[in-house]
Amino acid sequence: MAASVPAVIAGTWVIAVAATGSWARVQDNTVAGVTMVFGSLVAGSTPQGGGAVAFPVFTKVLDVSPEAARSFSLFIQTVGMGAATATIVITRRPVVWRAVAIALPAALVGFAMTIAWTTTDGAFLPSMVPGPYAKVIFNLVVVAIATFLWRTERAALIERHNQLPPLASGQFVAFGSAGLFGGALSALVGSGADVAVYLSLAALFGLRPHVAITTSVVIMTGVSAFGFVTLGLFGQQLFTPDGFDVPGMWLAAVPVVGLGAPLGAWFAARLADRHLTALVLVLALAELTTTAVLVQELRTDLTLLAFALLGLVMTVGAAGWLAACGHPLANEGTDARGDVTEASIDVAPGFDLSRLEPAP
Repeated sequence: MAASVPAVIAGTWVIAVAATGSWARVQDNTVAGVTMVFGSLVAGSTPQGGGAVAFPVFTKVLDVSPEAARSFSLFIQTVGMGAATATIVITRRPVVWRAVAIALPAALVGFAMTIAWTTTDGAFLPSMVPGPYAKVIFNLVVVAIATFLWRTERAALIERHNQLPPLASGQFVAFGSAGLFGGALSALVGSGADVAVYLSLAALFGLRPHVAITTSVVIMTGVSAFGFVTLGLFGQQLFTPDGFDVPGMWLAAVPVVGLGAPLGAWFAARLADRHLTALVLVLALAELTTTAVLVQELRTDLTLLAFALLGLVMTVGAAGWLAACGHPLANEGTDARGDVTEASIDVAPGFDLSRLEPAP
């Protein structure tokens, strides 16, 4: 049943391209499809969308404007992460639908407000945030998730939950705010709602990584689809090439993500937590390295450099703090949340349980 998802996407794509005579256009934008080979796998298997690959490659290697890269990321994630979501539902992988009901509306509000208040007239609605700053902000998003996963994996004992506990009013507001913030990030760089939701689910409620990932994929699918409709269809960005052939790049990448994202979701179900952490750390290292090498403004604009360095220190510190606060068993040896949901304790390899003292 799950195998039918890529087949339906591929069949629809062939019919659409043939009917519109767009084969030459697809061939001219092959680079977008090649980029999304890896991007689609990332979208389906990690807490980051396909934009985690598309945005930096497009803006730093292909010299595409940040606003065009943002729109492409949203458009292609609608297909890729939509396919991953369909695969997740069909294969009955666990999703915290109550979290989706809370965070997704908040993310859509954050997205719409950011588009309405921080963009100007022009091709693909340029952001008031300068392009180099958008690239740095994207770096910080990637570093946040990498730091959190790394610190979490280093914990000796980790309390894991499979569902949300009953939410206190403060927790509800905090989780909704994470969705709002993630939606705003997505409006700037094409992804971010998935990262914000993943971090809040793992840090606030100790959800298992695989459950938090599937839930964040579903939410990012909703945000991407909203961007597809508002920017791509109503905003005509999918029909009016202006400076960058985003519609052509999207057409070239559709069949790739239609297969790659479901494959990534299948792969994630079989990936150990430590391997997931290693993959995200490699992505973060590559992102930081390419930014330092390719973003020339970091060597000429001292304000941008200061923003990047301060943001990096604050992001690493905040993500590390979240990882520590989100797993009290690793630090205090007590269950701070209470036994309110199905939970288990993961023990780090080589950790001696006899070191723990019994509670008085």
